[in-house]
Amino acid sequence: MQTRLIYRMPGYLTIGLFIATLVVFNGGSWVFLQLVRESKERDLGQRLLAIGTTASVVIGNENLTLPEATVIENYKELPTYQYLLRLLRAIRVKNDLLNIIVLDAQGRVLADARQKLAVGKAHPTIEIDEVELRQAKHGEPATTPYYHLQEMPHKRAYVPVIAPDGTLLYILRLEASRDYFAELDLLKRYVYWIDGIGSLLLGFIALIFHRIVRRLIRAEETVSRTERLQALGTMAASLAHEIRNPLGIIRASAEEVKTELMKSDPESLSLLDDIIAECDRINHEITLFLQWAPSARPTLPSHRKEAEVQVTSLVDSIRELEKTILNIAERRGVNVEFELTDEELKTKIEPIGLRQALLNLIMNAIEASEKGGVVRVRVMRNRKKTDRANIEIIDYGVGMTRRQLRRALDPFFTTKPKGTGLGLTIASHTIELAGGIMDISSQPGKGTRVTISLPLHPD
Repeated sequence: MQTRLIYRMPGYLTIGLFIATLVVFNGGSWVFLQLVRESKERDLGQRLLAIGTTASVVIGNENLTLPEATVIENYKELPTYQYLLRLLRAIRVKNDLLNIIVLDAQGRVLADARQKLAVGKAHPTIEIDEVELRQAKHGEPATTPYYHLQEMPHKRAYVPVIAPDGTLLYILRLEASRDYFAELDLLKRYVYWIDGIGSLLLGFIALIFHRIVRRLIRAEETVSRTERLQALGTMAASLAHEIRNPLGIIRASAEEVKTELMKSDPESLSLLDDIIAECDRINHEITLFLQWAPSARPTLPSHRKEAEVQVTSLVDSIRELEKTILNIAERRGVNVEFELTDEELKTKIEPIGLRQALLNLIMNAIEASEKGGVVRVRVMRNRKKTDRANIEIIDYGVGMTRRQLRRALDPFFTTKPKGTGLGLTIASHTIELAGGIMDISSQPGKGTRVTISLPLHPD
């Protein structure tokens, strides 16, 4: 049998490790990108300052002076302005700058290499660079931080132009072109691609890790269960021989009494039939115990082994237990609702073992329910796999914790003060022998659902 319990701890562990690794991986990429950005920013600032310093030396040595643009009407026709404009254009093109502008100490435009700004008026964005402009006025070159304005990257340098006599002539405003930032943008794209591919690889590794952990946990549970089954087998072997002999005497005596009563008191035969049936049931339970003790297994003839497995009606098996179940539930004040299909659903299984397994499971549901609670027993064809039938036993009682759920099928594990811890173990073993699957899901305070899926026997 393939028993599947709702056990999510490996999933939580895998998700936690995946998220932590993803944060570290992407965080490292972000830190790397910031370090590279700062390095590129420093290199760009130094380059702008180097270009501006060289240009200021050239212009300063020329000792070109310009009057106030607002005073002279033909300002742009002055030879000095034309010469300075050609010089600025040459510097801009040679060094691949976005623009180079000559400002006075108040931030007014005296010359624009691209001739887009009105001369004699303050630069429209000069207030943003007020600190750098003030520093240049005091004779110290300065660069602005790298930032985005209207989705465009910006970085500028302000370099004072000093005359041979040491006086401040102008201030050069150099703007880096977008080509300066292309390398950084390309690096960002590479990092994003690497992060994306790395995240997918981490997800794939997390999936493999999750499956490995699940298999390890299942292997550990299998080993633990095997050890407990061996202990159960040892106990079964010792008890079986002590019980079977007197049990056989009881059954034989009942058979003899039944033979005698068939002549004198036929109405009492049903009581003897109950005794014989219970003896067979107990003998069946002993046989199941001995299956866990290979050295103590009884050597049954092959025809006897085949006779134990029969084509059994699932609905009839439930109905045979219905009276007993309702009597037990009534004593405990629990309502049992049967939802049985009219369809004939048959499977190949030990009928005594099936009834005992169902009785154990329904008894567990009744005992887990509070007074006035409801237990539902359903039999139906599986909607997805039409060649299988489902038996559901649902209660809304105390439920089980995750730890209890993991150990629910372990022999001798029980949450009941007087329980033996063998009911679910024996039930799961019976379902397994028939090629069935038993699912158990439970939540504390909300109840438990047991779903048995059995292969249908073709008529």
